Amino acid sequence: MEFLGNVEYIGKDAFKGHRELSSLKFHGSVRVIGDNAFEDCSKLTEIILPEGLDSIGTFTFYCYYNDKPSEITQVSLPLSLKYIGKYAFE
Repeated sequence: MEFLGNVEYIGKDAFKGHRELSSLKFHGSVRVIGDNAFEDCSKLTEIILPEGLDSIGTFTFYCYYNDKPSEITQVSLPLSLKYIGKYAFE
């Protein structure tokens, strides 16, 4: 899934439980990704975050489905990132 356009904030629980998502690519306008926004997206393997992103909330990309941990193999973090919440990538 790609986030294009003028999306600046992805809210709490916005895509929680969307288990078919495998890749996320964010473009420059995203500044904040809220708590639990992509929690339990169990097929997620790649996350590309944009320069300009300031904050990633708690449990944002947390996935522990059927006693199996996340299968995220690639994360690109921007230099602009100032805050990563607890268990954001667990």
